[in-house]
Amino acid sequence: MMPTDKFTLRKIMRAKLHNYFFGNCGLRTELSGRIWNLLQQLPAFKKAEMDNSLMVYLDIQNEAETTRFIKLPVIVPFCQVEEIVPFRLFSLDELEVSIYDVLEPKTKLREKQERILTPESVKVVIIPGLAFDVAGNRLGRGKGFYDRFISKLTKSTITIALCYEFQILESIPVTASDKSVNIIVTENRIIYC
Repeated sequence: MMPTDKFTLRKIMRAKLHNYFFGNCGLRTELSGRIWNLLQQLPAFKKAEMDNSLMVYLDIQNEAETTRFIKLPVIVPFCQVEEIVPFRLFSLDELEVSIYDVLEPKTKLREKQERILTPESVKVVIIPGLAFDVAGNRLGRGKGFYDRFISKLTKSTITIALCYEFQILESIPVTASDKSVNIIVTENRIIYC
């Protein structure tokens, strides 16, 4: 039985992710490719990719890979004062490792206002997480970045989580500030929440 407190559940899911892929990077790439193939079947994803209104997280640690699959240009997030800011990316060479140990647009590029977008201009957001349930509830890394960002999106924006099948749990503990996702894509299926 999974714990009901987020702190313990995060610890368990981080360990599961680490152990699942320990010493086998090829498996992560294979499963991520299967996830990406299913994701590309979604009409909303295709449309957002075509009209440049798609925002995609840049994977870290053992998250479902995105960076190797994205088509440029694409919108990617960076963090500024505890908030996610959407940024139009034209090349992977425009990325650097941030203080949060994640890939983000280079600091000097963030000063170019024409590259900064509003949350309202994003039509589809691809979101990471440590665990999910079929109702779309999400366990993030604990800082609330994506919960705050999702609350700024328009009602018509579609949120899609990418994860591995073993990250789908029976239920996720939620609080009033937690935001759920519309769709979850694993290597085996598409879940409409």
